[in-house]
Amino acid sequence: PEWLGVLRRLYEQGAVSAQSQAVGSLDDLLKGRDPNIYEECMAALWSFCCLKADAVGPQAPTPGTADAMKLPEFDVLSVVDHRMRWYSEEAPAFGRAVREVAKPYKHVIFVGASMGGAGALIHCGDIADAVVAFSPQANLLEACLRPSAADTATLESIANAMQASIRHAASRGASIHVHCAADEHLLHALSLPLSCVEVTVHPLLPRKPFARLLDRAGVLFPIIQDAVWRMLQRPIDAADDASSPSAPVAAGSEMLSLGCWKAGGGIHRYRATAQEVLKLFFAQGNAQIPRPGDWFCTQCHRRNMSRQFFCYSCGIKPGAHIANEGTPRIPGGQMFPRKGDWGCGGCGQACCAYLNWCDRCHIARDAHEMTVVVQ
Repeated sequence: PEWLGVLRRLYEQGAVSAQSQAVGSLDDLLKGRDPNIYEECMAALWSFCCLKADAVGPQAPTPGTADAMKLPEFDVLSVVDHRMRWYSEEAPAFGRAVREVAKPYKHVIFVGASMGGAGALIHCGDIADAVVAFSPQANLLEACLRPSAADTATLESIANAMQASIRHAASRGASIHVHCAADEHLLHALSLPLSCVEVTVHPLLPRKPFARLLDRAGVLFPIIQDAVWRMLQRPIDAADDASSPSAPVAAGSEMLSLGCWKAGGGIHRYRATAQEVLKLFFAQGNAQIPRPGDWFCTQCHRRNMSRQFFCYSCGIKPGAHIANEGTPRIPGGQMFPRKGDWGCGGCGQACCAYLNWCDRCHIARDAHEMTVVVQ
């Protein structure tokens, strides 16, 4: 459903523009913070996403005038693998069918999520000019969700076909973008040929399908818009110019992007090596990865769950609450607090607007000087 919504908005907008590329390194982002304190690092990654408490959700950004270009007429082919074989069943015949459909078009972009993302990578080789895959399964031997197969050799064959397809597409000049969260799908992304793929890691653990969460947060539309813009910038005859192979890179030093969400939609990208990204999220002793709805205290940078009105570390004190202006908060969770909701100054309980008394300590809403009411 999210694809049809995004493509409809793209069509109605009638133009596309580029989004910001890498604006610096991870070291630049963490400057002035202690890189050994996990929650300070997470607060920095979400520092561009300071939502107002009464926000109803970010809106998709409109294209800028400097680089905006008119969007030509386009058609949509929606492919569904109802047998859930990761688009690998009768792959040669399926590839020929898609190739025949795509033949009349100047540009072809593959977009898919999860199994669809894997299918886009498997079949992009000599068809797609651009690919955007969200949370694709690539390391099928380790995947929790994967196609049924008679043996591990079959799974390895599918994974190898994906790798070969990606390399072939890259040699033709196709742009391949993979977006994943800091979960199992990061393992899959790192198993891809990173010299051919631009991987963006989003610093959270989703509670729902990843692409749907991105859409709800206003992040999916800018990603698709940027991919279409860059595809349209690509010369039509680029497929005739094979790219020279990239120099080998030491394992762990491949460059990735960290996607820092912006309030109102879109992302800032910060570059980091694969080793830095793994250390950031999974080093021993690091706290849990943030989830949608979580927020970071502006006083101590600690992560708090969406149901907490006051910071669990600072306690009930001025500025250490979810409604404080400038508090970084991860979109996509529960829409709390709303206007009129309040935090009890007596016990810190989060209370809804319709409550005149705290349902924990029974103090009246206007009876304590530390009570905070969302305006």
